Amino acid sequence: AEDETTGTRVAWKRMLKTTNNLSREIDLLEKLKSSPHVITMLQYFYSKNASDQIIQNIVVELGEFDLEHYIYKIRKSDKLKLHEAKNMLLQVGRGIRDMHALNIAIETLNRKSLQHRENVIVVKGIAKISDLGSSKELVTKNSNSPYVVSRLYRAPELILGLDYELNIDVWSLG
Repeated sequence: AEDETTGTRVAWKRMLKTTNNLSREIDLLEKLKSSPHVITMLQYFYSKNASDQIIQNIVVELGEFDLEHYIYKIRKSDKLKLHEAKNMLLQVGRGIRDMHALNIAIETLNRKSLQHRENVIVVKGIAKISDLGSSKELVTKNSNSPYVVSRLYRAPELILGLDYELNIDVWSLG
């Protein structure tokens, strides 16, 4: 999509609004707006679809590549340099650090999901966590669901149904 005011190309995420509350994803993107390693939300607004249902629209900066295609491009043009791959992972780690500083768990980021288009994008050479749809602020004990993270990447406390903390994200990345 293109921002009609600035002429800038942007990404636009649309989803059905199911509650009257502000979306958790919008709330988290607002809280993380100062992180250079989390996607920047430019604006959000509501519209209606043909069935008169409310649609939530989130407009974010557009990445040039998802992480998988960025690495493929480098590998195709020249051999992937180990320091470039390490730098991308370091940047993802910085995004996790910024989220954890605000007590926000990603809950769905793992080695496999790093390659999915929605999860990490590259904007001007900077890796940014871009899908916060399943992320949440961790709150008091017993209010966090253990049914998060793909089964193959679940931390032991999730498998055992115990209370969990932010370190589940680190376990998931392996």
